[in-house]
Amino acid sequence: MATAEVNATDRYASSVAKRYTDAYRVAKIFAFFGGFTKVLGFLIAALMVAAGCVSYNPNQTMAVAAVGVGIVVWISSFVAGMLISAQGQVLKANVDTAVNTSPFLSDSQRATTMSL
Repeated sequence: MATAEVNATDRYASSVAKRYTDAYRVAKIFAFFGGFTKVLGFLIAALMVAAGCVSYNPNQTMAVAAVGVGIVVWISSFVAGMLISAQGQVLKANVDTAVNTSPFLSDSQRATTMSL
Protein backbone atom coordinates (compact mmCIF):
# COMPACT_ATOMS: atom_id res chain seq x y z
CA MET A 1 0.00 0.00 0.00
CA ALA A 2 2.86 2.39 0.76
CA THR A 3 4.37 1.82 -2.70
CA ALA A 4 1.11 2.88 -4.37
CA GLU A 5 1.10 6.08 -2.31
CA VAL A 6 4.71 6.85 -3.25
CA ASN A 7 3.98 6.30 -6.96
CA ALA A 8 0.94 8.59 -6.73
CA THR A 9 3.03 11.25 -4.98
CA ASP A 10 5.77 10.98 -7.62
CA ARG A 11 3.16 11.30 -10.37
CA TYR A 12 1.72 14.41 -8.71
CA ALA A 13 5.19 15.83 -8.14
CA SER A 14 6.19 15.49 -11.79
CA SER A 15 2.88 16.98 -12.95
CA VAL A 16 3.17 19.90 -10.53
CA ALA A 17 6.83 20.46 -11.39
CA LYS A 18 5.98 20.59 -15.09
CA ARG A 19 3.22 23.12 -14.42
CA TYR A 20 5.58 25.31 -12.39
CA THR A 21 8.33 25.02 -15.01
CA ASP A 22 5.87 26.19 -17.67
CA ALA A 23 4.88 29.13 -15.45
CA TYR A 24 8.55 30.09 -15.06
CA ARG A 25 8.91 30.03 -18.85
CA VAL A 26 5.97 32.37 -19.24
CA ALA A 27 7.42 34.72 -16.63
CA LYS A 28 10.80 34.74 -18.41
CA ILE A 29 9.06 35.52 -21.70
CA PHE A 30 7.28 38.47 -20.07
CA ALA A 31 10.58 39.78 -18.67
CA PHE A 32 12.29 39.36 -22.05
CA PHE A 33 9.45 41.03 -23.93
CA GLY A 34 9.55 43.98 -21.52
CA GLY A 35 13.25 44.48 -22.17
CA PHE A 36 12.72 44.06 -25.90
CA THR A 37 9.97 46.69 -25.83
CA LYS A 38 12.30 49.17 -24.12
CA VAL A 39 15.13 48.57 -26.59
CA LEU A 40 12.87 48.67 -29.64
CA GLY A 41 11.23 51.89 -28.44
CA PHE A 42 14.64 53.44 -27.88
CA LEU A 43 15.81 52.48 -31.37
CA ILE A 44 12.67 53.86 -33.02
CA ALA A 45 12.94 57.07 -31.00
CA ALA A 46 16.64 57.42 -31.85
CA LEU A 47 15.84 57.07 -35.54
CA MET A 48 13.12 59.69 -35.28
CA VAL A 49 15.37 62.10 -33.39
CA ALA A 50 18.22 61.50 -35.86
CA ALA A 51 15.87 62.12 -38.79
CA GLY A 52 14.65 65.29 -37.11
CA CYS A 53 18.20 66.51 -36.47
CA VAL A 54 19.38 65.75 -40.00
CA SER A 55 16.47 67.59 -41.55
CA TYR A 56 16.57 70.45 -39.04
CA ASN A 57 16.00 73.85 -40.48
CA PRO A 58 14.68 76.79 -38.43
CA ASN A 59 11.75 77.11 -40.80
CA GLN A 60 10.79 73.42 -40.67
CA THR A 61 8.45 72.61 -37.84
CA MET A 62 8.28 68.96 -38.93
CA ALA A 63 11.87 68.41 -37.80
CA VAL A 64 11.07 69.73 -34.33
CA ALA A 65 7.92 67.64 -34.28
CA ALA A 66 9.91 64.50 -35.21
CA VAL A 67 12.26 65.09 -32.30
CA GLY A 68 9.34 65.69 -29.94
CA VAL A 69 7.47 62.61 -31.12
CA GLY A 70 10.67 60.56 -30.85
CA ILE A 71 11.08 61.58 -27.22
CA VAL A 72 7.44 60.74 -26.48
CA VAL A 73 7.83 57.35 -28.18
CA TRP A 74 10.95 56.60 -26.12
CA ILE A 75 9.34 57.56 -22.81
CA SER A 76 6.11 55.66 -23.52
CA SER A 77 7.92 52.53 -24.71
CA PHE A 78 10.21 52.64 -21.69
CA VAL A 79 7.24 52.83 -19.32
CA ALA A 80 5.39 50.07 -21.20
CA GLY A 81 8.49 47.86 -21.17
CA MET A 82 8.98 48.49 -17.48
CA LEU A 83 5.40 47.49 -16.73
CA ILE A 84 5.67 44.33 -18.83
CA SER A 85 8.95 43.37 -17.12
CA ALA A 86 7.41 44.05 -13.73
CA GLN A 87 4.52 41.72 -14.56
CA GLY A 88 7.04 38.99 -15.38
CA GLN A 89 8.85 39.56 -12.08
CA VAL A 90 5.57 39.41 -10.15
CA LEU A 91 4.70 36.15 -11.88
CA LYS A 92 8.12 34.73 -10.97
CA ALA A 93 7.60 35.72 -7.34
CA ASN A 94 4.15 34.11 -7.27
CA VAL A 95 5.48 30.90 -8.78
CA ASP A 96 8.37 30.92 -6.27
CA THR A 97 5.81 31.07 -3.48
CA ALA A 98 3.74 28.28 -5.00
CA VAL A 99 6.77 26.05 -5.48
CA ASN A 100 8.04 26.75 -1.97
CA THR A 101 4.74 25.85 -0.34
CA SER A 102 3.83 22.88 -2.55
CA PRO A 103 3.24 19.74 -0.48
CA PHE A 104 3.86 17.56 -3.54
CA LEU A 105 7.53 18.54 -4.01
CA SER A 106 10.58 17.56 -2.01
CA ASP A 107 13.34 20.09 -1.31
CA SER A 108 15.48 18.77 -4.16
CA GLN A 109 12.51 18.93 -6.55
CA ARG A 110 11.84 22.50 -5.43
CA ALA A 111 15.44 23.48 -6.12
CA THR A 112 15.33 21.81 -9.54
CA THR A 113 12.04 23.47 -10.44
CA MET A 114 13.28 26.90 -9.36
CA SER A 115 16.55 26.32 -11.29
CA LEU A 116 18.65 26.87 -8.18
